[in-house]
Amino acid sequence: MDAYRRVLSIPGTTAVLLLGLLARIPFSTLGLLLTLHVVLTLDRSYFEAGLIVAASTIGTIPVLTVARQTAGPVRAAPSGDPLDRDPAARTDRRVDGPPTRRWC
Repeated sequence: MDAYRRVLSIPGTTAVLLLGLLARIPFSTLGLLLTLHVVLTLDRSYFEAGLIVAASTIGTIPVLTVARQTAGPVRAAPSGDPLDRDPAARTDRRVDGPPTRRWC
């Protein structure tokens, strides 16, 4: 426990850990949460809850697109590794050879 106490005594560590915890909530959980809130708390139908979840999912597309575009240069390794420059290569790479196909 002493090791945890030393780490948490560093200023800002607790905030970063809490932010990391919140950032790991998957989007699918948010859809379920919205559905349950609309149906149980607001006394609406599952159809209306589905419309709200669909609208929130569509609403996240521009945010994720901008985040992906702005985070790309930050995530790239200084060495210029091809796997860091081309995310598709990371998903297509075979263990025994080069990428076999590229995704658009």
